[in-house]
Amino acid sequence: MAALEIVFEKEFRFQVDMTKPQKVHFSYNNVIRDGVIMSNGPVELTVKSTDEGSGMEAIYYKAGDGIEGVLKGESGSMGRITGLEEIGHVPPKVRQMYGAVIELLEEGMDMEDIRVSTITERAGIGKGTAYEYFDTKDEIVACAVVSQIRWMFGWLGEQLEAKADFGEQLSFLLDVVEKKGHCSHSFLRFVHAMTSNSEFNRMIREKMNAEEFAAYRPANVFGRILRQGVERGAIRRDLPIEYMIHCVFSHLLSYMMEIATKDCFRMDAQSLRPFVYRGIMGELCGGMDS
Repeated sequence: MAALEIVFEKEFRFQVDMTKPQKVHFSYNNVIRDGVIMSNGPVELTVKSTDEGSGMEAIYYKAGDGIEGVLKGESGSMGRITGLEEIGHVPPKVRQMYGAVIELLEEGMDMEDIRVSTITERAGIGKGTAYEYFDTKDEIVACAVVSQIRWMFGWLGEQLEAKADFGEQLSFLLDVVEKKGHCSHSFLRFVHAMTSNSEFNRMIREKMNAEEFAAYRPANVFGRILRQGVERGAIRRDLPIEYMIHCVFSHLLSYMMEIATKDCFRMDAQSLRPFVYRGIMGELCGGMDS
């Protein structure tokens, strides 16, 4: 055990895990120093071992009123990255790791073949840095995939909501599928994650089922656009929104598969596109009451 350290009015002891260097974040309220209340809001104390080979596994605390306990997991944030953070709040080195993972996946490397050292070498950082934020390679890859899906669908939703009408939104969506390969890859990764029963993809689904991810779920992103079209009178009111989402997804997926494989439906993407456009418009907008 490390020596006791007094921080404001709390006494801390650290349980050290010699195999996992990591940064510990501890939040608490009503910080008092020299008898003066410094803040009434949550304040974060960051502690990091000076020994790069060690890390903090738990925080033992004892307050001035005699209350004591152990902070770990949900009781005290241990500085772990979840993949659900706003991109602006993600540490630069984690963003570098995310970028490295996505590059490796898009280059065709299987997830099982990726190693922590592969990620950190591509990211240009030390291997030990990865363990400041993640416990396993799977966590790094899963967080990178979830973060990319979150960013892509967040950006896509903003772009679509700014368009004047549903026809323009649909044309933009098909342009994105055709011309922005990283967006198509994100969509296909989402489909794979939702349909595969592997432990890795169950980890991704668990993250995407979190409340913090709700606004970025593809069904919710497209649902907002479709409801907008119904309110504008551009889309039929007699169809359930859930079915409309299914309609858009199924057409987009076939279009993406043709672009990705180039021979899936024996029709090139350029020839297929107008049929995809007309198929969605005809099903969602055709036969509307005047």
